[in-house]
Amino acid sequence: EVPAELERYTQVTYLDFSKNKLTSLPSFIGNFSFLQTLDVHKNNLKNFPMQVCRIQNIKRLVLSRNSFSQLPECIEFLSHLEYIDLSDTPVTSFPQAFMVMPQLKTLSLHGLQYSPSFQTDWKSRLPWVRIEFDPPCNCFD
Repeated sequence: EVPAELERYTQVTYLDFSKNKLTSLPSFIGNFSFLQTLDVHKNNLKNFPMQVCRIQNIKRLVLSRNSFSQLPECIEFLSHLEYIDLSDTPVTSFPQAFMVMPQLKTLSLHGLQYSPSFQTDWKSRLPWVRIEFDPPCNCFD
């Protein structure tokens, strides 16, 4: 669990909750307006933590090795987001909001195999973003 006392430290710029078997994040995380990096990789998040969408100044978001498969539309509110790591997280649904994230520079999708057409489609939709894929699967779309 995340200690409740952490709620007092709203001016932190970096939080690392990795490898803690968390199933959710506390709601107060959304109040951390100075937070620039949030690392929650290798937890047990079955849903994207919606309170993250309230952290408007966040630049780096590491969500790898979790279990959720969808990103919410509210991700568009992360207007300063430059890097998002979804490696080994079975995301199969990306919101249209990705199309209006001009600061996004890197999207890491390592660890899962996407079809060649999926990879081509997303690279064409986000030409300003470096999308890191593993080699495509030898599969049908």
